[in-house]
Amino acid sequence: MMRKTSYWKAFCHMILLKTQLKSHTYVKVYDFSIEFYDNPAIAALVAYKWNTIGYWYWFGQFFLQSCFYVMVVTASIMQVYSEHPSQLYVLFLTIIVMASVFLWLELRQILTSVKRYSDSGYNVLMCWRSHFHWQPASIN
Repeated sequence: MMRKTSYWKAFCHMILLKTQLKSHTYVKVYDFSIEFYDNPAIAALVAYKWNTIGYWYWFGQFFLQSCFYVMVVTASIMQVYSEHPSQLYVLFLTIIVMASVFLWLELRQILTSVKRYSDSGYNVLMCWRSHFHWQPASIN
């Protein structure tokens, strides 16, 4: 008889895998035709995985990144308009910790497969944008 895995156990296992620099757990991707996915069994499997694990994983990542961006904007505004910017140390520390986590996840993606990381248009666009955004303006 199979026991049902709890969400907390799956979440802790996922965190453990994310803390390793190079995980040996991977999914081998095969090229399938689009007709393969036009099957009720595959549609049910995808719906089940999305409803049990996928939705909460991506929602949690979206929520944490949204909180990060809100904290950065809040810190920027409060630093300019606050009379006591020294009260923002906890906010700055939280931003640094969250940025470190996001950088760690990006580093893991790069080290897992540089080719796949560089093939992603989004990653190339973000690297290109970051490179040109941080260039100092020349003064003539």
